[in-house]
Parts: sequence; C-alpha cells; structure tokens
Amino acid sequence: MTVAGSIFGSAHVADAQISQRSNSQSGEVLPAADEAIRALDSLNLLATDSLLSDRALTAPEVDKQARLGGEKNSALASETLSESDGLSISTPQGEVGMTPANLGKGRRVDSGVMLFPDEHANVVMTSSQDASAAAGYVVIPGADSPTEYRFSFTANNAPAELELTSRGGVLIKDEEGNVLNSVAPPWARGSDGADVETWYEVDGDELVQHVQHAGASYPVVADPSLECDAALCTLLYSRSDTQRLANESNFAAAVLSAACGSAAWACGLAAGVAIDAANRADNEGKCVGIRHLHYVAAASFPVVEPCRE
Repeated sequence: MTVAGSIFGSAHVADAQISQRSNSQSGEVLPAADEAIRALDSLNLLATDSLLSDRALTAPEVDKQARLGGEKNSALASETLSESDGLSISTPQGEVGMTPANLGKGRRVDSGVMLFPDEHANVVMTSSQDASAAAGYVVIPGADSPTEYRFSFTANNAPAELELTSRGGVLIKDEEGNVLNSVAPPWARGSDGADVETWYEVDGDELVQHVQHAGASYPVVADPSLECDAALCTLLYSRSDTQRLANESNFAAAVLSAACGSAAWACGLAAGVAIDAANRADNEGKCVGIRHLHYVAAASFPVVEPCRE
C-alpha cells in the first residue's frame, strides 16, 4: 500500500508540516516527533489528502454502482488510533488490534499519526485513512538501538494467533483459526535508501521484527504493515516474484494458488491477467499485486505499485 512520488514536494513544505505537528505536542516529545516524522517523510511513507485518493482507484471494469450494503456495511469497516491500544482495524472479517509491545502511551502528532516514543527507538503508528498504510513504523536512530522490535496483536478483542507465511509475512487469526488480516513481508531501509536485513518471528500473540542495522545509514525505518485496511486488501509481490510472474507461466499458477490458500479475498484472479500486469510492472521497475475492495461485487484485480523492498 505504498504511495508513489514525492509526498510534500519540497523540503520547506515538509518542514512546515513537521512544525505544525510539533506545535501540538509538549516540548519533551518534540525531538522524537521531529526525527521520526522526518524519517518517514524522506521515504514517502506519509500521504497528503491529494495522494490518498489514488489508494481507492479500482480496476476499470469495476462498476461504481456495484458497491454493496450502504450504511450498514460501511459501519463495519473502520480504523482507529488509540494512545493506549495503538491501531485497530475492523473489516468484514473481524477486528484486529496492533500495539507496540513494552512501550508507554502514544502521543498524537497529526491526524492518523501516533508516536510511541522510546529512549532507543520510536514507533509511529499510522492509519491508512490519513497516511499511505495501516502500519507500525519503527524508526531506529543509531547503532546502539536494539535489533528486535515487538508488536502485540489481538483478534476480536482476544489474543491473536499468528502464523508465518512462505512469503515471509504473518497471518492474523482468531481463536477459531479464521484469518482476519495479514502482515505484509517485512522491509527495513536506511536513510540512504539502502535495504537493511530484516525478518519476522512469532512469539505467541507478538510479532517480533528483527533488524540487522549495524553499519546502516541512520535513521533506519522498519515496517510491519497490515495488508487489509478499512477500505481494501492489497497483497504486493516482491520484485523477484514480479519478474518470475512476468516470465514463467507455471510460476504464475502456483503463486496465485498459494495466495488464494492464505487469503480468500485473493482468489479469482486469472493467471493471464496477472502475467500481463506483472509484465507492465516489470517494465516500469515496479511490483505487481492483488487488490480486493470491501463491499464491492467484483473479483480481485491486479495493481502495479512501487516495490516495498
């Protein structure tokens, strides 16, 4: 769910945005807020309202009149940010909560942006309604910072069951084993744009993101982001998988079958359609994905977006 392009257009606009956020907070949080927000801005991870509209674009064949359920169904989909409980997302599948573990209360620094400051690293929780993703961004300031970061998950207000996937992501299940949401495969990036080695581990209802940041350019940003928000679900493939989808027809069938097995909403995409989209993504230096809109009577459709890794 990455938004392409420059977020604020120029440095002085970004400075103005940060100043506005900082003015709403007490002095002791300002340095952490400034550093964390600047780090996310530099990687284009915060979106303005004008860019948010791009997230809702659907495939041309999706009829705008196909939206189902009206006010009743719309009420089922929501996102909230809480100082104590972090990010909560309700979808037709159920409600999932994501909270930075072992940290105190958060501080709201902007609409849809909640900062959880810490001595060794800062966590910024964002809502997709006001930023480019429903996510928890870890901003690692220096070499003395820890190499693992924990997030607690709930499913329908109970501890979630977490399961690693073959893609490197994590399924979020309720007590009955139903998949309510999923975490995209991890990435971490230094301030110079270079990738930093990272991976997930599951410890009960906690997701542990390991970040091997020694020698990286600081601050380093790492991202556990949810693949389903209140509006839609997006499964974005890696650059290497996109290239294989574009060039190996047998691989396309296997990948689509695997996606359907872990996320029912990803079912129904024809291999030929996926291959065509993968070719376009590969030619543009981007990655292909599968998107599904909640409450729309249409099958899933392909999207082409900037790669996360």
